Amino acid sequence: AVTWAGNLLWKVKNNTCPTGSICGQDPKLANMTLAAFDATPLTGSPVIDKVAQLVEVATDFLVRPRPAGVKSDIGAYEIQPAIAPAPAPEPAPLCTRAAPTLAVTGPTTPVAAGTANTYSVTLKNNDSAACANTAFALARTVPTGWTGTLSATSVTLAPGASSTATLSVTSTTTAIAGSYGIGVGTSSVIGATHTANAASTYAVEAIAAVAQVLSASQAVYTRGSTISLSSRVTKNGVAIAGVQVQFTLLKPSGGKPVVTTVTTDSAGYAKWSWASGSGPNAVGTYEVTSVATIDTLKSTASTTFAVK
Repeated sequence: AVTWAGNLLWKVKNNTCPTGSICGQDPKLANMTLAAFDATPLTGSPVIDKVAQLVEVATDFLVRPRPAGVKSDIGAYEIQPAIAPAPAPEPAPLCTRAAPTLAVTGPTTPVAAGTANTYSVTLKNNDSAACANTAFALARTVPTGWTGTLSATSVTLAPGASSTATLSVTSTTTAIAGSYGIGVGTSSVIGATHTANAASTYAVEAIAAVAQVLSASQAVYTRGSTISLSSRVTKNGVAIAGVQVQFTLLKPSGGKPVVTTVTTDSAGYAKWSWASGSGPNAVGTYEVTSVATIDTLKSTASTTFAVK
């Protein structure tokens, strides 16, 4: 008995087709000419995956694994599964340099000349993550003659990292009132891309000045009159209430001075009334001095009046 299996027959005499064979189908091989015959099945060939595996046949004509699919192929060659090409490697990330962020913040209220102000200096590295750490240099700028000290003159930062330093600035004691610019700059070996500057303001307050206007209600009085004296106190041109003003009166006849202390009212006036004598010794020119004191500031004024 003859059993046929694993065969494809095409264009045979009388179209004979043994049982168990594939008949009447183009095998779709790579080359069907006798001179250049190539039995490699083309895509869609009916010989692919058509017969059960034979234990004794584990490889094809080219010693490749058989089967390579769900079943063995008919013929000498076993079509092997396509091997996907290895994915192209991801390109290495690029380092992109960027200008750093630099900021200076600090007190804005005017202070007395010679006061030390402390400012906060913040620096951020804005380079992309692929860049290496960078060493940034820090430098400060203050007016000529002033003192400026940075807590750090260089800092190394990874991309995206920030750091904080302090800048202490002291003006000269002779600095006039006004606003002065102070600044901080940064740079690195990268060059212009890593150059940045930031500024803030140091304000010097006006020197407090206390002034007085001392006057008598009249230039000349008669003996036995009441003399009215007033002193108006201002600080930087503004009337000040609650200031202690000491009056000192010197008589023309000499003797012990008359001293009294009066507090200024809401309009800045310290008012004092004094009655002169009626005797002959009361006649003459009187000198009055007033001293106003506000904290450590003092102002002195004087005036005269006559009694006849």
